[in-house]
Amino acid sequence: MRSFDHSTAVQARLHELVPGGAHTYARGSDQYPEGMAPVLVRGKGARVWDVDGNEFVEYGMGLRAVTLGHGYEPVCAAAAHTGS
Repeated sequence: MRSFDHSTAVQARLHELVPGGAHTYARGSDQYPEGMAPVLVRGKGARVWDVDGNEFVEYGMGLRAVTLGHGYEPVCAAAAHTGS
């Protein structure tokens, strides 16, 4: 059984700071089924992790599917490149 203790506390704080807990309706806490991670902190490829360290396969979270996956290295490298 997964624990969401820390994630739930972070989500409660988000609701104190941001109406609905998110800046876009699609990321609001009422947009996800029960038992899903309330707060994701990172992603790599098709996987994401929540504040409690639980790992999930990304499918329709956030603003829907991410075609290239999270943290796709060629895109990250291009974004970080400052030019000559």
